[in-house]
Parts: sequence; structure tokens; C-alpha cells
Amino acid sequence: MRVVVKVRARSGEAQTHAEAHDYAGLMADLDRPPPNLIVEDGPMADHLARAAALVTVGSTAALEAIARGIPVLLLDDFGVSPAMINTVFERAGLFGSTEALVDGRFRIADPDWLADNYFHGADADDWAARLESLVAAREIAPLPPIERRHDLAGGALRAAFERRRMLGTHDRTLSGRVAWGSACPRGPWSVAVAG
Repeated sequence: MRVVVKVRARSGEAQTHAEAHDYAGLMADLDRPPPNLIVEDGPMADHLARAAALVTVGSTAALEAIARGIPVLLLDDFGVSPAMINTVFERAGLFGSTEALVDGRFRIADPDWLADNYFHGADADDWAARLESLVAAREIAPLPPIERRHDLAGGALRAAFERRRMLGTHDRTLSGRVAWGSACPRGPWSVAVAG
């Protein structure tokens, strides 16, 4: 059996998580690494396409494996916490120790957890039909116009003032300078012009 340590990036590439040690470098430092233990990079989908099982502490790779029906083992030797990014898997029935890993006791996610987390078959994909029915209902009874949230009363002067307010000194227009110098806001939706 081939055991692949799938790394996020090639050696030397920037990664989301700063890793203190390069796995390939660690393997090279071993006197006699197991011949079936290898380190590889590349797309997770490619690795999962030929995987018999997946072991991790907490990773989106576990979600991908679960979606493909691949047995998973989430190591809990390091705890279950937000810091380990694995609390989403609580109640999934996938946690186990390194002893379970040595024994090859990988698991399939609990059906109730799968249902609660939107893992379902294609027969349950009803979103397209539901969207079409909502669009059809809107054509029969159009939605009322959306009420404006921001009243930009004040016309061009207000628009110039708001542009200057947002862009600051980067607004180099004459209208922006005039609006900034002659207008002051009286609240969130009105402008008073100094006269």
C-alpha cells in the first residue's frame, strides 16, 4: 500500500500556513524511509481520485473525501477545537486516534451528520426547480420596487460632495472642491449649502 503525504505546495512556494519544516526535506533526512511513504503536491482532487482512504487532523480535504464516499479518519490526538479547524466534524463519527490509524480503522460519515451538512444525492437537488418557480411567481406578481436606502437629495452638488468625501484629496475636480468648500452635511441624508 502506498502512503502519500499530500502537501499544500511545492517546496519553497508560499503557503497559507507557515510550515516550519518541509516534509520532503524531513523524508530526505531519514536514514531509511519506508519505500511506500512518499510526499507529493498537486490538486487534491487528483489525489482523491486514486485514494483508498484519507487521514487528517482537520481539513477541507476531508469534506472532499466525504463527498466522494472515501473513508476518512480525523485524528483527535491533538484535540477537537476551532484552532484545529475540526469542530465541523463533531457528530460525524470520523474521529479516532493514531491507534485507529495504525489499525486502518477509517470511517464513513454518519448519515444524520451528512444530511445536516448538505451531503445528499442528486435526487435531492431541487434548487434549480425551486429557482424556476420563484422566477415564474415573480413574473405573475412582480415584486414592489425596492425602497431607496440612501437619499441623495442635493443633485449634482451632493454627488460632487459625496465623491470628494469618498476620494478625499484624490478627487481633483473643480466640482468636488466647490462642493467640499460650500456644503456641510446636516445628517446622513441631507446637505446644507452655505450661502
